[in-house]
Amino acid sequence: MGPPDCLSLPADHTGAFQCENYVKECGFYADIGPIALQRNHLGAGDIAVVNARAVGIPTGPVLPNPFVPPPAGIMPALGFNSVTPPLSLGIIGKLGYLWDNQAIELESFYIWENDVSKAVNMPFALDTLFYNPPLAFIGEGMFRYADSVALRYGSSLFNGEANYRRWNSAFFNGVDLIIGARYMRENDILGITSSGTALFDNANALGLHSPGQNAINYMVIAHNNIMAPQVGLEWNLPIFKWLTLCLLGKGAWGANYLTTDVNLTRNDGLTAFNTTRHAWTFAEVYQLGAFADINLLEKLRLRLGYTAFWLTGVAAAVDQVDFNLRGTESRNSIGVQGVANALQSGNLRSVFAAEGGYPHGNTNNNGSMIFFGPQIQLQFFF
Repeated sequence: MGPPDCLSLPADHTGAFQCENYVKECGFYADIGPIALQRNHLGAGDIAVVNARAVGIPTGPVLPNPFVPPPAGIMPALGFNSVTPPLSLGIIGKLGYLWDNQAIELESFYIWENDVSKAVNMPFALDTLFYNPPLAFIGEGMFRYADSVALRYGSSLFNGEANYRRWNSAFFNGVDLIIGARYMRENDILGITSSGTALFDNANALGLHSPGQNAINYMVIAHNNIMAPQVGLEWNLPIFKWLTLCLLGKGAWGANYLTTDVNLTRNDGLTAFNTTRHAWTFAEVYQLGAFADINLLEKLRLRLGYTAFWLTGVAAAVDQVDFNLRGTESRNSIGVQGVANALQSGNLRSVFAAEGGYPHGNTNNNGSMIFFGPQIQLQFFF
């Protein structure tokens, strides 16, 4: 009787074995896996130097003045490049829906904070670059003739994206156009500690000073919140039936709402200042990636690759460090520059008020940072 009419090809069909009118896939897909990113170095700059007189070289003042920058030491002791940001682990995932030659997808990853620190110990021999300390923070080897100076740094990174993807095999075979929006939050944390020997307490055993008076902690926390539309391209090149190479590039241009917290405390709990600054800036995010997709099953593949992110127009914690502890805005507000004026009774009250009432730290919203590292993903198609 032959096949039924529903199995017959239309009269204008070009043939039973052609490629023009193929059935296109549709359905959900997802992937998940680990990702690890490392930040670039913090940059050059000293935090502490060796006091020349402390090591037997008769240069510089016998009693260093904490209200002026320290004289050059015989050698740097600790700098921002003394630490290397570590490779920090995170998780990445994606959920999308595919139909015909287009798709909508949501993608996100999070990199956990992984702190790194470096300390230098040289009793009575370290001069930090801090100067103009609050009046309650003078002495005890906190800034000059310190015993120990340490740097601690950490960062975390969150990324969320919503993208529309489209491709056309007839014109750009293997190239996907990506249009969407990105939100990225970067947290930057930097702390500097300095401690000395409490000579007065040790010599007199009077207990007039509270424990921890001889150590300080200078902390900067910067939060960057980048919200931006983005465009990108992804190119896929089949090598074997089981292997495809891929190159990915995206660019996002938008707004960054940032906050910076700068505080100075003594280890006995006394706070000199704890100020917060808010700002909006123009920021950019660029992403580059190279991957190898290995087909394990018909609807399961493994992605191995390396990716990098470049962020500009951000507040990096290292750029907010101000070694002048009186703060630029507080200095301008009261016009007090030297210790002699600061000790005058008429200015003393305004000094304390200005130190806590004005933002401290530098104002630098034009920083940049690079994150790079490997990633592994299992990709599923339902």
